[in-house]
Amino acid sequence: ILLTPAADLAVATGRALDSTGATAARVVGGSSVVSESVVSELRARGLSVVRLAGADRYASSRAVADFYRSKVPVTSEVVITNGSDRSLVDSLVAGTRARLLVLAPPSGLGEEAARTLQSTPLLETISAVGGTASLSAAVLKTASLS
Repeated sequence: ILLTPAADLAVATGRALDSTGATAARVVGGSSVVSESVVSELRARGLSVVRLAGADRYASSRAVADFYRSKVPVTSEVVITNGSDRSLVDSLVAGTRARLLVLAPPSGLGEEAARTLQSTPLLETISAVGGTASLSAAVLKTASLS
């Protein structure tokens, strides 16, 4: 995962892309999060670029899950994290599990997370990252019923 400001490709991100020999980039979020200018810079570097985005971060997490569903090593497990700003570090930790990941809003499971669970045909396990202050027992129960 490489980060960049919305308006321009960060110098450090460009260096990291060069040093890894990357040939493709997945841009997560809409143009207000990562501008078309950044996408153009990536393409100018010779990268193939796919934007994975939705109307908000929850819909974007669904777009990422849909894109990677056939590419993750384990498709029988989905990891849920709280998508609020204060809990986004949980998503970074969850990303190391190489499983489908969905963000749930603080108020409950949310439509996008539920849709991701429902569209995962081999789903056997729902894991949560973050304590009960991040994801309540009610959210997990709703997830298991989805």
